[in-house]
Amino acid sequence: MDSPITAAGIRRYFKTLDEHMKKLKLYGDEESINTLAAMRDEFLTMLNAAGIDKHGKGTTAIPKNLAAALKQLAGSQQIESIQAEVEAMLAQLDAQPDLEEMPRVDFEATPRVDWKEGVEHLKDLTLNDLWRKLGLPTDALVFFQERTDPTATIDPWTPEGIEWLQTNPLAEALMPRWHQLVSILFLVDCMLKGNPVLLMDEVGVGKTMQAIGLIAIRAFFYDHFASKGKFPGIFGSSDAKGNLKDAPSVIVCPPTMLDQFTAEIHRYLRPGTFDLLPYVSTYETRPQWWQKIWLKSAQRPRRRILLASHTALVSDAGVAFETEKYGPTPPKAKNWDSKKNTTIYGQEWGVCILDEAHCARKYNSSYNATRGLREASLMTVALTATPIMTKPAVRLKLTNALRGIMRGQKKSESEAAQEYMDVVMKWMTVMRDRFTGYVVRRTVMSTDNTGKPISGLEPFTEHNIILNLYQWELDNLDVEASELAEEHGGAVLYGAGKVSSRASLDALAHILQYHLAEDGRQPLKADAEGRGVEPDPAYDTQPVTDLPDKIVVYSAFPASNEIICDIFKLFGIQYLELNGKTPMNRRQGIIKQFQAADRDGPRVLILSGVGSDTLWSALEDDQLKGRVWRQPQRKKVRVYRLIADKTPDVFLNNISFDKGAMHEAFVGSTVHLSEFSTSVIALVQPLTVY
Repeated sequence: MDSPITAAGIRRYFKTLDEHMKKLKLYGDEESINTLAAMRDEFLTMLNAAGIDKHGKGTTAIPKNLAAALKQLAGSQQIESIQAEVEAMLAQLDAQPDLEEMPRVDFEATPRVDWKEGVEHLKDLTLNDLWRKLGLPTDALVFFQERTDPTATIDPWTPEGIEWLQTNPLAEALMPRWHQLVSILFLVDCMLKGNPVLLMDEVGVGKTMQAIGLIAIRAFFYDHFASKGKFPGIFGSSDAKGNLKDAPSVIVCPPTMLDQFTAEIHRYLRPGTFDLLPYVSTYETRPQWWQKIWLKSAQRPRRRILLASHTALVSDAGVAFETEKYGPTPPKAKNWDSKKNTTIYGQEWGVCILDEAHCARKYNSSYNATRGLREASLMTVALTATPIMTKPAVRLKLTNALRGIMRGQKKSESEAAQEYMDVVMKWMTVMRDRFTGYVVRRTVMSTDNTGKPISGLEPFTEHNIILNLYQWELDNLDVEASELAEEHGGAVLYGAGKVSSRASLDALAHILQYHLAEDGRQPLKADAEGRGVEPDPAYDTQPVTDLPDKIVVYSAFPASNEIICDIFKLFGIQYLELNGKTPMNRRQGIIKQFQAADRDGPRVLILSGVGSDTLWSALEDDQLKGRVWRQPQRKKVRVYRLIADKTPDVFLNNISFDKGAMHEAFVGSTVHLSEFSTSVIALVQPLTVY
């Protein structure tokens, strides 16, 4: 009698099969490997059809986020209502003056090499000009919410959230800013041409709204062409060979950003206008996903959005493409024809949005996954605020650099570093030339058509507090430096010595106590001895509002958080902690608790290892500041930098400057870099945190 199939038996089968394939690979027996691979795939397909994965576990349970998304799919009545609304908008356009006679923007006019933001040719357009050139029926993005919650604490796609936006006086008008509309106009032109775009706007400028705005406008442009035989606005006179394809859109982001992207899509798009489905985990956990889940949406393809995690994309790529074979175009797997429709690559996508696109900058599995998705997409927008990456070994070997700092740098190393930078700057100019017409890059310091900063925020202030270490700390640091330089080349010097500075921790605790005691206080400066802090008379106090001041503390080294937490407890400071090890299902809860905290609650958030590196780069420094100094910020932001004098901070600053210089050379801007690298940042800010 045959033995029943058990979970343990399934696991043993796959383990044995994989071991045999590894052995056959050593002997180069491709024919046998392919035969076993086909057997493996066939058996896995049978299991998946039965709702079982390769570990023998059931796969029928629907993840919580997917179950929530399925509940929010638009019903037939809601879809018909939205379509009637679109037809009404199209009829309204018939009653407006013909916009085709407006001068068409010369999108090819960007001078080669001389560009800085990529959209200089649109600089003189007013907000009204931009709306008219897009040809939209009202001064609002189609399918977008009219109002928004400035604290980002409600979900606008829930019945409670919908009612809140309609009735609560705290709800604010949701409108794109001038620079966002400029970018959307540029993106629409690129979409109609099929050109990809590298959107490198700094954190806080609002890349997400621009990307979602493009998806919404694409759906409306399809409806407009289907009704009138042309696109709206200045694009009505384009040499269009036909309508856009009725294709869905896909957004790819890191797993840690899925909740935030979901919240942003809900914040911008009205419920019912688009269906949003999450695509997460690995290929083997999604049996028949495209038949059982994707087809549950009754929306037309152009009004569907797939929100995929980077992990899910790479997992699908491992099935669709040859693994460990990289190149400009990823090679298709031998069973491509039979497997592609079970992956994300079996769909044709209208717009593909790739968040944190710099993760695919090298030939590896991430590159294969993203490049393959671009090949399956009619238009791709790559989002990144850090195109120049930040690994310290890029400039000089970390070991040699640290040894040079602690024991005196040889002239030859200095000359080599300068020669390296000279070559980098030369090639940055070449890269800029080749990227002309495909890049948009604005910072929070960029200005609009009236000369005002596009951030719309009051400038933040930076306060560098240079502290003198206690003598015993300097002695210990010197001993550690000598030992590490001998044993490990100094590679862990900074992590071992710098973050445990007693002087820095004391100063941090006093800064927090000072600002938590009262709202809007003067910022602090180092006292005469360099071991304490005192009010800085060069700055005024700020008006007190209904929202209490809050503080984000950035800890570059998560290993030091335990010490920081102990200090906070000692001083009676309530805090929350969010780091790279915080489970995904807890992150949103921590952020919401921080947002909702009143003056008696935890108004300090320790942030480390969440979407940012250890600040080897001025670009990551800018990113970190941009996470709080951004819309809808309402208060003055103070940025504190605690710098321990006579430590390797100078070394980190040099690396930061070089990376920043490379980036500024690429975007052609004036170098405006921070004076010091950051060990700990404290930001006094209001309720909303990103």
